[in-house]
Amino acid sequence: MRMKKAVIRRHQTVYRSGVMAVVLLLITLFLTGQGMTEELSVPEAMVSLQEHLNMSVSRDWRGAAQGFSRWARKPGQERWELAELDLSPDKETQVQEDLRQLGFVQALKPVKEQYDYGVILGATCPGMLERIHYLAELWREGVRFNRLVFLTGQRPLDPSADHFQSLMKSLQQKTDVAHFSGDAAPMHETEAARLLYLYADLPQSMRKLPVDFIDTARTWQHQHWLRPNTRDTVRSWLQNRPTAGSVLMVSTQPHAAYQHAVVRDELADGFYLETVAPGITKDQSLAVMLDAVASWLKQLDPAQVLNPALSP
Repeated sequence: MRMKKAVIRRHQTVYRSGVMAVVLLLITLFLTGQGMTEELSVPEAMVSLQEHLNMSVSRDWRGAAQGFSRWARKPGQERWELAELDLSPDKETQVQEDLRQLGFVQALKPVKEQYDYGVILGATCPGMLERIHYLAELWREGVRFNRLVFLTGQRPLDPSADHFQSLMKSLQQKTDVAHFSGDAAPMHETEAARLLYLYADLPQSMRKLPVDFIDTARTWQHQHWLRPNTRDTVRSWLQNRPTAGSVLMVSTQPHAAYQHAVVRDELADGFYLETVAPGITKDQSLAVMLDAVASWLKQLDPAQVLNPALSP
């Protein structure tokens, strides 16, 4: 028990939002190897979510993870390729409320004011720009960090999801944005991140920070190229041997819980991690939200992904 308490302290992350206490508890159990056992029941919001989705209800975490796997993306499938759910308006409202109760909707704010690293996770271009602007908003509110890190990769841009040209036009209203077409157009996520950062509306004091763009390569698997995921980009960063310190990581809802669990799993002792995210302010695909729940539950399953180095 003493060892488990030590591990909890070593990997503790505090969220200001009370709803995220559930996420914190489960991440802590995951890290200590206690994971999803028959002894720990899911919260009532998880039971309610299963009922509203007409699923077989599991009150233990392992069973819930197995049940929600039906909503997960297939290998190689992107989030924007998911088919939308066919739910009645009343049922959709109920599901949205369950997801809010579970902490997949609200904004997550930082606890401290000073960090060693501000880390922006790669995403589609709209997602990355939202994360950049959210970090800039936190900077204007007084949050500080010493270095900015983009964890990105060579995912080819998809016009149906990235909308890079339209984003550049929106930024052009505030600054002198160059025209990026033909050979000047970015080919993948890292190149887009560089340009979004270059032209985003940032405080001048934030502009003076050193910036690292971690460009993670694709891998060749089974006759196709596999794009890097969150875990791959974190590992690429750690290969550069960054000095251990406090990390303020920016995600977006509903992916914050899953991405926090993945990154926490990879960071070595000595790193302190907080994950922040803007709240969902517009209609979000329920298919994408349920995929986020499925990914999070799978990540919390020690039988599948527990890193022995973090176990007591």
